[in-house]
Amino acid sequence: PGPGGGDRPVTVLVMRLSSTGKFNSADYFALQGDAGSALGADLIGSDTISVAPGKTAAKTITVEPNATALGFVALIREPGGRSWRTTKSVSPGSKFTINVTLGGGGISA
Repeated sequence: PGPGGGDRPVTVLVMRLSSTGKFNSADYFALQGDAGSALGADLIGSDTISVAPGKTAAKTITVEPNATALGFVALIREPGGRSWRTTKSVSPGSKFTINVTLGGGGISA
């Protein structure tokens, strides 16, 4: 919670991936702490976006020619019991706007 007791915005990692296998099997702390080690060559690049709880934030992303998916990780204080990770397939080399939403149950993109 923030100073007034309300929820603070959450940082969401947006990872450009060549494959989702390692991303989907990695635990929260591995992705949050050192995603490069956890994902190896599957991680092509990453961005961040800040999302207020219950709101949607948008960001334009250009993906590399070898990227096939985006992986999203919400950096929440207590990940247990919530959906803190999701993926979205992308067309390699495309440019588009992502919309990330955080609700009581977790993240959606």
